[in-house]
Amino acid sequence: MNKAQQYLLKQGQPPLQSENEHLAECRDNFWKIREGLQKQTEFEYSLHEQEMVAVLTAIAFRPKALKETFSALLRPCESRSREKIIRALLSRNPQLAVELAQANEVNCIELEAFDNLLNLANARLKESRVFRRIRNGDFRSPLAWVKFGMELAKFVKDSKNHRYINRGLMNPFALEFSQQDTLSVVRFDCPMLSFVGYAPSSKKPVLRQNTSVWALPAGLLLRAAATGRPIDLLGMGSSARFSLAGTFKALLRYGAKMPKAAGDILDKLFAWPGSLIKGYRSLRPFVRDLASLERQLRGCSVDGKTICDVPWVSPQRISGRSGAFNLVICQVPSYPNQIDDASIRRSLAISQIILRQKAQDARTVDLIVFPELSLPLKSIGTLARFVRQTKTLVLAGLELRTSADGSRSLNELVWIVPMERDGESVAILTQEKIHITQGERSLIPPVVEASPAVIWRIGSEQPRLAAINCYEFTDLLIRDLLRGRVEALVIASNNQDVTTFDNLVESTHFDLFSHVVLVNAERYGGSAVRAPYKKPHERRIFDIHGNNLFAVNVCTLDLRDFRRGPHPGIKSPPAGFLVKP
Repeated sequence: MNKAQQYLLKQGQPPLQSENEHLAECRDNFWKIREGLQKQTEFEYSLHEQEMVAVLTAIAFRPKALKETFSALLRPCESRSREKIIRALLSRNPQLAVELAQANEVNCIELEAFDNLLNLANARLKESRVFRRIRNGDFRSPLAWVKFGMELAKFVKDSKNHRYINRGLMNPFALEFSQQDTLSVVRFDCPMLSFVGYAPSSKKPVLRQNTSVWALPAGLLLRAAATGRPIDLLGMGSSARFSLAGTFKALLRYGAKMPKAAGDILDKLFAWPGSLIKGYRSLRPFVRDLASLERQLRGCSVDGKTICDVPWVSPQRISGRSGAFNLVICQVPSYPNQIDDASIRRSLAISQIILRQKAQDARTVDLIVFPELSLPLKSIGTLARFVRQTKTLVLAGLELRTSADGSRSLNELVWIVPMERDGESVAILTQEKIHITQGERSLIPPVVEASPAVIWRIGSEQPRLAAINCYEFTDLLIRDLLRGRVEALVIASNNQDVTTFDNLVESTHFDLFSHVVLVNAERYGGSAVRAPYKKPHERRIFDIHGNNLFAVNVCTLDLRDFRRGPHPGIKSPPAGFLVKP
């Protein structure tokens, strides 16, 4: 049990669950398994994939106990649980899978087929194999992902490849890229049942197919390419297909950096028989959606940095307010000072008090911003509940944390976005830092540049917002990429050079011809809001200077002012400025 807990801590815990709660739940599950094994009876359990592998890994030194545990975990007749256990084991500990496959006591078709897969994966093969490129993360960039989707479409279009799709050979282990960057099937006679298309049978009544037979294998390949997780290379069984609605949030949860349009494409590929989602019945609409997404991404990319769109339901649309945008700036403690959940809760409470004292139409918060490296991981749950209740958009800099493999530190911004009017659907978007300072490189483990380099743009139509992380504000190419594409740029900062950033804000708000919001840490101060109005007192919307100042302030903006055309109250647009999609 101790070994299993160490394994879980090394792999990391769910972001919305505290460490103590997570360990208590794991401990309860392990005792249930142990008790069930001793009594040799069926038992009820509820395990995460990591916990399943942890149980098997913890007793791997005893072959007999390993076989008994694996058989006990497979006792429940629910096929979905069986698939989760097998896929988790095959992905995380392939050598254990081979030992189990060679044991006559364990009768499992999936494990028998995996012996051939493992031999193929361990062979000295060319780097052109698709499964290797997926594991290396070659397709995690949005543009590379779209290009991979186009190659899949060309592969499916060729009539001689139809038999490969029906036999389940359209999977990452059986595909490779040729020198001309085209997909082909290598010699591989072991089909993966998880990738087989589901063709309707005429022998018995079935629900009408909502997609073509190539749609599910193509969707599984594209999902694995987006996440880069080894477990996604194994596809999924038929029962798990019914839980694939809302693919976009699942991609975010597993670390993918894709726009909402990519999630919509996967939803159509995963549409099951009888689903209300209108799936792809032919190749043409699939190619059309990919081409549209590619045009959008190419227009919003420069030097390997890409803007990805995520729609959101703003409180303005819900309440019917016209133009008024309430921004809350929280100048709170940040790294290396002590940060805690109490300061986050206190900031939310103060903002609500201030808004209650304002006019009737200003009681709704639109956006709350916290500085870089100011949000504890355990506060994500606090903010997610706040967003569900108030439909408020939240931006914060997460505290420094170590990646699951322990190889690097992570400096990330997190957006918490309400996706539906009822507030129940919330997306949590993480944005890794693109440019790293020398101090961050010297940390142990070091912070490394984002890969892929993605900037989230919240709102597919005006008002559109984007955020960058402190040092990224000095990159001219990023500012040029955002010029004309956002109505408000937010900089979450933890910066002691307050004067330099003051000058950058003064110059950037006119260059971008939009609102610019700078939120700095409590230790340094220097938060500001600027917009290119004609009168100086209107241009300087908000300012607070002085170190060690805990401050929560509310600003009311109108993000439409600089997109309405010429107006006597605003400055003339800078030379060459254009509003871009």
